[in-house]
Amino acid sequence: MKRVISCLSILFAAFVCAPAASRPTDAPGLGALKFLQGKWVGEGSSEAGPGGGYASFEEDLQAKVIVRRNHAEYPATQGRPVYKHDDLMVIYVDPGSKGLRAFYTDSEGHVIHYAVSISADGTAVTFLGDRDAVAPQYRLTYARLGENKMSIQLEAAKPSDAGHFQTVVEGKMQRVVATK
Repeated sequence: MKRVISCLSILFAAFVCAPAASRPTDAPGLGALKFLQGKWVGEGSSEAGPGGGYASFEEDLQAKVIVRRNHAEYPATQGRPVYKHDDLMVIYVDPGSKGLRAFYTDSEGHVIHYAVSISADGTAVTFLGDRDAVAPQYRLTYARLGENKMSIQLEAAKPSDAGHFQTVVEGKMQRVVATK
């Protein structure tokens, strides 16, 4: 019992006395993504044709992450049934680099780890997928077009053609509910 109390005391002291982690001044925090927060609806085009959907960006885990949930739907065409896509992305400050990173997974089985960068003027955010020897590299960009509007573009580059991105999905989104 004394050993458990002693261990808990050491752990508590380490927690209380540990210096607060700080981000380098040139590394953006989650606050730089404030313009993304809220609920959005949109429409655009992809390899599957024209479609629409909705997304939300919300703080979670006591404001330590931003969670994006996304749903896209493409109507049936001759020879193809309705196509639906759902995904989840968690955006966070990487404890090692202090830069922004994101983890993405979707209903198609993709798992992507992104480095996140913000334009100098703060109006665009780009998610650049880590390179992989066998899978495409993805680049996802949101650009603010106004207080409640933004564009979205998803691009992919084949592993054999690194850096040469081709548009996969592009569209525009309208905020329908702002986050406080």
